Amino acid sequence: MKLCKFPYHVQEDILDNMEFSEIFLLSFVSHNMKKTIKSCQVTRFKSINVIMYEGSGGDYKTVDVHYKKGSRSMLMIASHRLPSNDYFPLNISGKIYDFRLCDEYAKYGSFCKYLPHACCHPYEDESVIKSIHSYLLDFFGNSVKYHWKTEKDNFIIPQLPNLLSCSIWLEDDSDTKALEEYFSSSSALKSIYLSVDEREELFSAESKFYQTEAIDIDQHHMDHCGFLSHFQGRQIYLSCYTCYVSDLITFVDRWQSEKHIIIWNT
Repeated sequence: MKLCKFPYHVQEDILDNMEFSEIFLLSFVSHNMKKTIKSCQVTRFKSINVIMYEGSGGDYKTVDVHYKKGSRSMLMIASHRLPSNDYFPLNISGKIYDFRLCDEYAKYGSFCKYLPHACCHPYEDESVIKSIHSYLLDFFGNSVKYHWKTEKDNFIIPQLPNLLSCSIWLEDDSDTKALEEYFSSSSALKSIYLSVDEREELFSAESKFYQTEAIDIDQHHMDHCGFLSHFQGRQIYLSCYTCYVSDLITFVDRWQSEKHIIIWNT
């Protein structure tokens, strides 16, 4: 069946009933097929709220599409296994990577019979993520928002264009240093969710972390006022069990005068 030979409305109807994972794979058939998909799926692509990169435990990361009607897993990034006849090569943004199709239960309760896995060795992990991200930027367009969710046992935030938000779980000082290095070399994010154990002030007063437009901080005990005194964004949500009331009063007075949004949960 040659999709391009059907009338436009038939092409659109066929593609509308395909999973995002299937459309992703179909886009590699040819340059014309990719153009056809992008043309027929304009409305559907505009319904996408965010594309999320998320660790799912172990050696896997998922790339999930969140849209108005729900969420679907589009592909997985997995560790390269032993040599197998199941692999097939795909050119992702100018680089060749091994892919395989797996019968897997995707997240959100849906079953996707052939979920593509981009398979890479540990040293290729960041490279394949950047290549896939570059491909998705071209495929879905610049209007789609991208979110990165770190893992507690695998802290990494790659430098990705159009990455607007991230969720971060900090556990030790090495994670904090890596995060500070990321902020110093990147443009300010739109939003950050940060879960952190009790500790001293995390970032310097000049850190780009405080330039984030909206932050959501979950910390058991806030025994310092760094988050409150240095933040330059527009919205902050703070969740903690204990804090100094004097810090809160000073913070609220300053932000009320600047007409910012404050949400506090203790």
